[in-house]
Amino acid sequence: MIFINELIKAFCKRTTIAIFAVLLILNGVLLYINETKQTLEYTPEQYKAAYQTLEGLDTHAAFKQISQKKTELELIQRLSFGEDISQENCNAEELLKSYKNKDYLEFTNDIYPEIELTDRLFEEISVCENYDSYLENIDSTARKM
Repeated sequence: MIFINELIKAFCKRTTIAIFAVLLILNGVLLYINETKQTLEYTPEQYKAAYQTLEGLDTHAAFKQISQKKTELELIQRLSFGEDISQENCNAEELLKSYKNKDYLEFTNDIYPEIELTDRLFEEISVCENYDSYLENIDSTARKM
């Protein structure tokens, strides 16, 4: 009973209540700063829109689509730097037309955020694509042990 009374006495002091209030306000401020800070080049809405285009596809089809988009964006970026991409297996004229019209931008308004978003999607979907081999690797390791 003495322990409970001491806790009540400690937590009912003005300084303790003030400290908790300041910590609560500081937590809210830090949460707001972290949520509004633009560390990514793309917004969560753009990320959701990109995933919605892949919705309904199986993993292999989504991986194929996103890797094709990634390759196209890399070629367009090289084209924007003035590199010669005629050696690649691509339609350079079509890519140049797409670059001039900015048709390659599906989710963002610039090539760099589009590339970053596509790379992120590629990484996530490649993990899903390789999940079966990952599980097989675990099974083979377990059998060896």
